Amino acid sequence: MKHVMVIDDERDILTCMDEVLTAEGYRVTGVVSGAEALDLLADDPPDLVILDLRMPGTNGLEVLQAIRRTH
Repeated sequence: MKHVMVIDDERDILTCMDEVLTAEGYRVTGVVSGAEALDLLADDPPDLVILDLRMPGTNGLEVLQAIRRTH
């Protein structure tokens, strides 16, 4: 089963994406912050990341740069 990580600070979007992607047969990990996502990426790297660019704290571009450096 393919693994998708959704990173978004809005829980409603995470819930919607989880429902849609799970119904399509994906395993979904939803996280509300860039920092949390980076912690989880090391332990369980996804096949695809869907990333909100505008988030408080570590923004999406910073997360994307970190993902590209390490994965």
